Amino acid sequence: MGVITTVITKLTLIEQESGLLKREIQTLERQSTINNHQAAAITELTKFSKQNFENDSFQELQKFATELRAKMEKLKTKRDDESQRATFEKLHLRNKDLFKIIGGNGNSNAKREEAEGFLVGLNTC
Repeated sequence: MGVITTVITKLTLIEQESGLLKREIQTLERQSTINNHQAAAITELTKFSKQNFENDSFQELQKFATELRAKMEKLKTKRDDESQRATFEKLHLRNKDLFKIIGGNGNSNAKREEAEGFLVGLNTC
């Protein structure tokens, strides 16, 4: 009976240890499931964050493009004005005479030669 009792005791201890190990495995499985859910949530959050960042970046890029377009228009206008001013300076006409000629009212204190030079200059520019 001593050997049988020892075997039964050992089997009881193994059975208890097996139960503890099963509970520990179940606990680890639950933790693993929770960790997987957390990892999936973090992945989704990261993906959403990237999309949001890309959307914000695109909106910033659109804003920058609009501002750049406006600045380029200003520069073009300024360049055109400077070019026109240079043309008028080449023609040696004062602003007041030029405005009178361009205004088309026919009244200018510019001499006829100056007006003709102005027209010739416009045709060559």
